[in-house]
Amino acid sequence: MATIRYGRRGRHQETVVQGGAQAVPRKAATPDKLAALEKAQEVRKNNETRRLAALLEEERREEAERQAWLEEQAEEGRAALREIVARGNWLSLDTEMTRIDEDAEVIEVALVSPIGEVLFESLARPFGPVSEEVRAVHGMTDEELSTAPTWPEVYARLVPLLHGRELVAWKPRSTGACFGG
Repeated sequence: MATIRYGRRGRHQETVVQGGAQAVPRKAATPDKLAALEKAQEVRKNNETRRLAALLEEERREEAERQAWLEEQAEEGRAALREIVARGNWLSLDTEMTRIDEDAEVIEVALVSPIGEVLFESLARPFGPVSEEVRAVHGMTDEELSTAPTWPEVYARLVPLLHGRELVAWKPRSTGACFGG
């Protein structure tokens, strides 16, 4: 006889699984039952293999579509950049951020003319700390930024220089941080 005790938090129940008088020896599987079981396992395995292959193919197709879209976007960006450069009324904007995600804050900004003249450069004091990952790239510490003007103060000095100009900026794919105002 076997008894299962189950439950939780001090409330348990017991169920008798099998009494000695009810125990019946299990019959050996017939060759037909064994063959049917083997066939069912083979069908299940083949179905799982087909399902996984279909999922893999779908992932490959989606990745190919994403790569094609990225290439299309890159070509559109290159064409737009060629037009901007040809007009000659552009400035290059470079920023450093506190983090590499969408919650990043600007901590340094520079504006450069088409001939390489630095028109504006400033640090900006963030509200939050600089991440270790980003600090390893640009080396700026929270202490050195603590005396910098705030982003609204920096932005107020930067905006007049942008009037009537087109901006060219670069953002690595690995970051979610963007410049915005």
